[in-house]
Amino acid sequence: MSVSIAALGGALLGGVLLVLYFTSSSSSNPKGLPLPPGPKGLPILGNLLEIPSDYYWLKFDEWIRQYGPICTVNLMGKPVILLGSPKVAADLLDRRSAIYSDRPRWVFASEILARNMHVGTIRVGDTHRRFRKAIHAGLQPKALSSYHPIEEKESRVFLKQISRDPENFRSHVKRYTAAVILGTMYGHQVSTFDNDRFAKRIFNSASIFAGSLAPGAFLVDMLPWLQYVPSWVPGAGWKKKAAKWAEDDRVLYTEMTEEARENAAKQTSFISEGLVDNQYGVTDEELAYIGGTISQTPDTLMSVSSGFMLAMVRWPEVQRKAQEEIDRVVGRSRFPVFADRANLPYTTAIVKETCRWRPVAPLSVPHASTKDDEYMGYFIPKGTTVISSIWSIHKDPEVYPDSDSFKPERFLDKDGKEKNTEESKVLGHHLYGFGRRLCPGATMADHAVWLFAAHNLWALNMKRALDANGKEIIPNVDPLSFTSGGEASHPLPFKCRLELRPGVKEFLEDIEMPGSD
Repeated sequence: MSVSIAALGGALLGGVLLVLYFTSSSSSNPKGLPLPPGPKGLPILGNLLEIPSDYYWLKFDEWIRQYGPICTVNLMGKPVILLGSPKVAADLLDRRSAIYSDRPRWVFASEILARNMHVGTIRVGDTHRRFRKAIHAGLQPKALSSYHPIEEKESRVFLKQISRDPENFRSHVKRYTAAVILGTMYGHQVSTFDNDRFAKRIFNSASIFAGSLAPGAFLVDMLPWLQYVPSWVPGAGWKKKAAKWAEDDRVLYTEMTEEARENAAKQTSFISEGLVDNQYGVTDEELAYIGGTISQTPDTLMSVSSGFMLAMVRWPEVQRKAQEEIDRVVGRSRFPVFADRANLPYTTAIVKETCRWRPVAPLSVPHASTKDDEYMGYFIPKGTTVISSIWSIHKDPEVYPDSDSFKPERFLDKDGKEKNTEESKVLGHHLYGFGRRLCPGATMADHAVWLFAAHNLWALNMKRALDANGKEIIPNVDPLSFTSGGEASHPLPFKCRLELRPGVKEFLEDIEMPGSD
């Protein structure tokens, strides 16, 4: 059993060393500025017991609405700053990225599980710079365009699976996301999710890692000295589990890298390119961890893809408008390709709105300040954990009015073209983070989601399911109809009817299914 703060937080408190740990600070505040406002909390524990284990971002959003777009939560004596508006997050994480690009220390996730080689959690320094340089080399525009055929192929395979078995569309989405990620990163082909060598393992790895980053997941992150407690001590059994998970990841990353090496001659991939003359400037072991940790994103791609389908079922008028645009620009004689994107602004706006409307990552991966700072009359000490509430940011009424409604038009100007505003440029949302810690695979993920959406709109009518009386069932889209916890938040199972649009069946007949050789 993992050592959860919620369950065991009070059990190890009270000693002198603990008091010193929580009260020591190297920060100075000569002006006597206050921390940003926030809930008062209890002595020592602070606000720890107020944070639920499920849907905790809704509690953070409640505090942001009560105390303002920058507020402080006290977790066992340590201030955690919450950012809840696009402006505040951009001011600190983008414009002051030199101060806010570090990560907090995660003993469990980063040091034990990832052996200090996880792209998303590694601390700033030489290793981080080398890793970022390697990722940028492997995901530059020319490389990204070389992955489009994989993304297009897997999207079409998904449609053929839908034509044969529309009821199990969720399992088809899962196979699609695994195939895109493993195909682009390793040149690996996924025939079926359940029988694939890597698919289940990478999903499981991603789930474990995401869960370990949840606020209060492991007490060792608050009390690092617990890592030195023998595993036979009551309450320290988590160490055996952590060691097994870490070894499972190491073996998985190594096996995937070796397959990419063996297949390099016939299938280009991110990893195979990096193995050629060490052109990314990292060791083979580091490359294995870079590829493995970037691949820990299947839940994100699956959640956005499922959220898109849910939105199309819930708002059929949006779907029809996009189909009219695609039919006008692309026609009915071919599938959309990525080169069509510039001429499909409404379709692109749907992708942006999908990511904004129900962000699959309601909270950003936390940042950490590297020196004392002042902002809006508040003091932010060196070493403070800073979390962007993506949920709150995407619901800022000044930027996104009527935020619970699905309105792609918010990203378009009066002429129906993409807006060129601060919030609409590039990706148009903040799902992938801010500043120097923007998710390195963000553009690749955006391309894959866009192709998935465009292909589905071209090929499918995504309709509401019917009840026993033939009446349409309007799917539930409130926040609690999405999953909670450490993994990506994705729609709970919903019913719908997926029907091929006229003329599509003929195009699908020539698509070769994976594993059919």
